[in-house]
Amino acid sequence: MAISAADETRLKALLKEAVAEVLEQHRERFSALMIALLEERAFVQAIKEGEQSEIVSREEVFAHLERISQCIEDLVRPHVMITELEAGYAAMAADEAREAEALVWSEGTLGERVYEPR
Repeated sequence: MAISAADETRLKALLKEAVAEVLEQHRERFSALMIALLEERAFVQAIKEGEQSEIVSREEVFAHLERISQCIEDLVRPHVMITELEAGYAAMAADEAREAEALVWSEGTLGERVYEPR
């Protein structure tokens, strides 16, 4: 049974529409699948490259990983820690009762230090 050119064109259009609809309805699954495939491809490539490279010691690997970790930490820390620290200081400064207590405490501590025998 032969399919006419018009039927073939209509069939292709229906197939494209069905695939597009499935991809749209299951976007997250498709995205996760594509990421997994890309990661798998990268692992295969890394293994092939590793098989052709020189062997290094465990200590060298961990030394490099430590340097990379430190570099990432140095890059990220200012954006995470400083913001939280500044927010904490701002919240404490906004608490007027706490600020007054801190002032009394610090002045009292300073007074004790001035009169302590040396």
